[in-house]
Amino acid sequence: DSYERKAHQVLDIYRAFKTDIANFNVKVAEVNANHQTVKELLEWNDKYDALVDQLEVTSVKFI
Repeated sequence: DSYERKAHQVLDIYRAFKTDIANFNVKVAEVNANHQTVKELLEWNDKYDALVDQLEVTSVKFI
């Protein structure tokens, strides 16, 4: 039961991660289309990097 619950938690994390990647890609497209500041794009890149780090840390807990 505990293993199955953890597996579902990992799956939820990856689904959220995929959603965040999709949102990130949409934001990049918006920035490119609207020629917004490089600063905004860099801020989103920092958020993406933090998300990757968080996913790695959380995934390791289940391994």
